[in-house]
Amino acid sequence: MTISAWCEQGKLEGELGPHGVSVFRGVPYAAPPVGKLRFRATQAVASWSGVADARKFRGAASQDAGLMQDIGERSEDCLYLNVWTPAVDGAARPVMVWIHGGGFSVGSSAQEVYDAAALAQRGDVTVVSLNYRLGALGFAYLVDLLGPSAEVSSNNGLRDQIAALRWVRQNIGNFGGDPANVTVFGESAGAMSIGALLAAPDARGLFRRAIAQSGAAHHATTPAEASRMAELVLHGLGIGAARPERLWSLPCEEIVAAQRACWKESILRGPLARQLPQGAMTLIPVGDGSFLPSPYEAIEQGCAREVDLMVGANLDEWNYFLFLVEPKKREIDDDAVLIKICNKRLAGRGAEAVACYRQALGAQLPAWKIYSAIEGDRMFRIPGLRLAEAQSAHNHHTFMYSFEWSSPLFGGEMGACHAVELPFVFGTVAGPFGQAFSGGGPEAMRLSEQTLDAWAAFARSGDPSHEGIGAWPQFDTRQRSTMRLGKVCEAVADPLAALRPFWEGVQ
Repeated sequence: MTISAWCEQGKLEGELGPHGVSVFRGVPYAAPPVGKLRFRATQAVASWSGVADARKFRGAASQDAGLMQDIGERSEDCLYLNVWTPAVDGAARPVMVWIHGGGFSVGSSAQEVYDAAALAQRGDVTVVSLNYRLGALGFAYLVDLLGPSAEVSSNNGLRDQIAALRWVRQNIGNFGGDPANVTVFGESAGAMSIGALLAAPDARGLFRRAIAQSGAAHHATTPAEASRMAELVLHGLGIGAARPERLWSLPCEEIVAAQRACWKESILRGPLARQLPQGAMTLIPVGDGSFLPSPYEAIEQGCAREVDLMVGANLDEWNYFLFLVEPKKREIDDDAVLIKICNKRLAGRGAEAVACYRQALGAQLPAWKIYSAIEGDRMFRIPGLRLAEAQSAHNHHTFMYSFEWSSPLFGGEMGACHAVELPFVFGTVAGPFGQAFSGGGPEAMRLSEQTLDAWAAFARSGDPSHEGIGAWPQFDTRQRSTMRLGKVCEAVADPLAALRPFWEGVQ
């Protein structure tokens, strides 16, 4: 059954999907960023006559093939969004805008785990997801290398996200949503994008609330470091800064191939600008001082004081990467080797880190598990904690969670790894990804309902408390209340108390 709705550009034809939810896929929110628009700020989409077919997902951003196998087709023409709504009416439901993860280099809003039908129906919310430019096409910082005559802009992936949020403000009322009650939520690079959007002046007023899952506001780099990454891309393409014209016409596959040169580089990151290895995450938001100030510092100063925030991470974040990206690290069986590795990431404080984590987690724990715990905290849990600390000083509607459901993968060794919360948030634990990651079953379904209801409650009122989970205390730097989400859901005080002192001044 087809469903129609209007946006400013014209009429759309979607369809009635699962759970009786109306779904509109592949809705253009900006002009295709191709040709001379390839490295420029997001441009307005043209209107159309007749009815646009909005029943199929459109292309994901150009990217390498990787662990994500269900991203659909890839295309430079990628600036499309999708809408799930319980009804095309005037109900003015809370709106939740999803920003997918993938290290700023891979991913798609079409992935099965992000199907928002259950979230829209059970939460009685209107859900929007979007694609945005990735990798060099979205985050190569060419401004200083090419100069003003090239008419390139910084942070184009973030600019795409802001353009999508503007589309939501202008149009979502026609889809049963309330443009004055928008929550952005995202995971990994999607959450890191939210950390940047909280600080970006152009995003101000486009959302009222934010949920950052396994990502925060520390993942931005400097113009100097970003220029160094962009120079590697240009070198790989054989393009000199003096004559950049080929950038507008060469196949985007060549750009994707050239950006791999950045992946082995370390970049300066964080408030203290330390040189830190980031894996493939080197083409990331740039604190250029104009479009984007340094995100964490701006939030600490109160730039997002009007935004309610929920932030958290998973208990065993790094196990995902340990098993699927860097399996040789599981061969670490000696603390001396572990200390050498940690010294590279922690500015000579490797021995102190290992001693601290051994005392907190147990002397008998294998060295590779200590490594995983340290890396998970360095990249995810500690940045999330610092974001909560910074925002709670300005807005009391700040909440923290720790997701603690263990995946059955690899004999249960994955634990509560990176991304394991996704099917619980979207209500897709019965899908292929959800079954593999959660194991399925009544307990997983119950936790999914509790999690989904908390996310929807936060989007509705700025408070994730609900009958199925009880009172969720606000976060402050005195109690540091955090909701544990797992087989048992309970609020606890300062779960990082034993580890937190080590991280003061590290990143």
